[in-house]
Formats: sequence, C-alpha cells, structure tokens
Amino acid sequence: MKLILLIATLFIPVVQGKDVDDVLVSCRFLGFEPAKDGTTSLVAPGKDGKPETIALTMGETLSKPVVLKSEQGMITFRKGESDTAAAATAKIPAGTKDAIILFIPTEKEGLILETLVVDSSAKAFPPGNSIVVNHCPQKAKITMGEHVIDIKPDESVAVARPKEIDEFNMVNVKSELETDGTWRIASESNIRFVQTQRNLFVMHIDAETKRPRFWFFQE
Repeated sequence: MKLILLIATLFIPVVQGKDVDDVLVSCRFLGFEPAKDGTTSLVAPGKDGKPETIALTMGETLSKPVVLKSEQGMITFRKGESDTAAAATAKIPAGTKDAIILFIPTEKEGLILETLVVDSSAKAFPPGNSIVVNHCPQKAKITMGEHVIDIKPDESVAVARPKEIDEFNMVNVKSELETDGTWRIASESNIRFVQTQRNLFVMHIDAETKRPRFWFFQE
C-alpha cells in the first residue's frame, strides 16, 4: 500500500506539468521563400489536438490568425497528418499566446523550413511600437528617427515610436548591413508612424536578386 501511494504521489506533478506547458497560441505566418522541396502546406496541432493546415504562401501581408497548440513550448509542423517526422518547428517563448511565425529557408537535414518567432501580444508589441527582425547573414543597423539599433543575424528588437517625427507622422528609416567591416545602406525611405499602429520590419535577402530587402507591415 505504501508503494502504491508513493507512485501516485510522484505521478501527479508530471501530469500537472504537462497541462501547464501545453497552451493554445494564436499564430500568424509569413514566408519569404518556398520550401526547399516544394511543399506548399504544413499541418500542426490546433484546438483539442485537431490538425490545422497552414498554407506556405509567399505574400506581402501576414496570414489570418490560426490557433495552434504549443506542446512543451514547441509547435511542430509536419507535411501531412500521417507523417511523424517534423518538417519545421517553432519555439514559443514562455507565456506567449499571440505570435507571428516567419518561415525561412534552411539547410538543416530533415527540416524543410526554419522559423523565427515574434511575440505579438499587446504587452510585448504595443500600439505605436515597432519590431525589427534581421534575417540576413550579417549584422544590421536600423536608424529610425533618433533610434539607432544594431541587430545580430536572426534576432529581433522592439523599438518605441520615434519622437523625432514631422507633422505628417513621417520618420526617415534607414537600414544598413555590415560588409567587411563597413556599413552599407540597404534601404532608406520615409515611413509613417501612427500612435495606434504597430509596425513589423524584416530585413532579408531576396531569393531572386540576392540583394537585401527591407519588408514592412503595419496594422
């Protein structure tokens, strides 16, 4: 009897821990290059574990939100419902329930895409703020009004709304890449920053031209 009680006592925390770690996350997606094997969609566990199909479309806007299940802090994407091997995985930061997942090319064996995950909750990404992602092989520098930020490859930073802004809410935004110890301008333009609007910027290398591109989305 004592042995049975001991086993039951040890088993309870394991079950409770799994419940805590498995959470539902509202996800939106963005792809910059096709999957290396031509796959056009993936499946991932949604509500109640039911599979959700994710279209791997290349576009200028984010996808509509899809609720997926994060298991032990990870969302696993597979080619089909019957597949057991992961085609891509997304590590979800603790406490995140609203995320933007960027699908990016990979050379890793077994995976067809890698991911970058941005916490898009109101707390991490409030109105008026920007998130800048650097998906280039070298370090990037972003000048946004009075803000000057260095960003390592495959990292992101949150940036407050610039104060150096004109009467039309316009601010000069310049992106640069470090090449052989020298900063080279990749793009420069005036962009409107509205107090109620959020801005997502992604620096990446265009698959066709092999030149850097500064993609941005506002909502």
